[in-house]
Amino acid sequence: MIHVTNASNFPQDTLNRLEETLTRCKWIVPVLPHQELQTLLRSALSQQKLNKDKDEFCNKFIHNCLPLCFSRLMNDEAVKDWKSDVQRHILDCTALFVELCSLYFESGDLTDVTIFLDILGLIFNPKNKFHSHNCQKRYGSFEKNRIEVTTSDNNNENSVITLSPLSSEEEDWLVFLLNHFGKCGGFKKLSQRIEECDNSQINCSLIYSVLKPFAQCYLFLTEETVKLYFAKILERFGKYMQNVSDEEIKKETKTSTMAAFSNVEAFKDSNTILIDAAKFLRNLTDSCSGTIFCQNELPKRNESASVFIKYVLSVTSLFGQ
Repeated sequence: MIHVTNASNFPQDTLNRLEETLTRCKWIVPVLPHQELQTLLRSALSQQKLNKDKDEFCNKFIHNCLPLCFSRLMNDEAVKDWKSDVQRHILDCTALFVELCSLYFESGDLTDVTIFLDILGLIFNPKNKFHSHNCQKRYGSFEKNRIEVTTSDNNNENSVITLSPLSSEEEDWLVFLLNHFGKCGGFKKLSQRIEECDNSQINCSLIYSVLKPFAQCYLFLTEETVKLYFAKILERFGKYMQNVSDEEIKKETKTSTMAAFSNVEAFKDSNTILIDAAKFLRNLTDSCSGTIFCQNELPKRNESASVFIKYVLSVTSLFGQ
């Protein structure tokens, strides 16, 4: 388990300093040990581990600071110019965030879950500037045991998450983060959280948000990981679509709804889809408002998520049962 602080109150002064550094013209994201980002991540972990109600400052950190911090750390043009030790501390901060994700997926508010999924979309993108710059680096190439990985009591969670046959010392940084997410119980907790949602909580936009981060990196995952966790999520999506009314669909914002459905529509007629998958998609279509699928302006966006859904369906016989 990553060591966390035992502070009972979220450090407001530290949060204020972080906000100040982020809003400067010459901004910085303080990632070194004991600097603001790591300190606040550890404090947020403490609160979540103790099941404490989050105060306004912790919520402010999650909603306002974390998205901006990781957007810059993963994708700013300056990434290539940062020193190697800074890159390693960014990895440390990212590992802390990944553990925080797993805790929020288990018990956090769904609004917070969506924010964490958006940030995971940045972190798990193999083409982001951070991973592109560090793609040749191996987790074990610097000080051993910088981060003590959380383990799970669930046997499936301790199974192989990624396709990499390498030892933990040889895995690259993206593979390390995916395995860390799995060892923290992230895949299991996210899948269970979606399964347990009732129809009043679930919507097309949420399902799309869940799939998007992993659509970018699913080729790094084993088929077993994909089948075990994401097939269940698609099954839950199918149950939602079979019971939702046209009026409820229309309540969703057009942009998010169209984006979500385009992922299904984009590969609906592909010759490579299995019969079971085609049956599942046909059931989705029949369950939804025809106007949504018939609009000429239906965007063919988010190709990676479309391919991911197709892949999930192709490696499982779930929808033929």
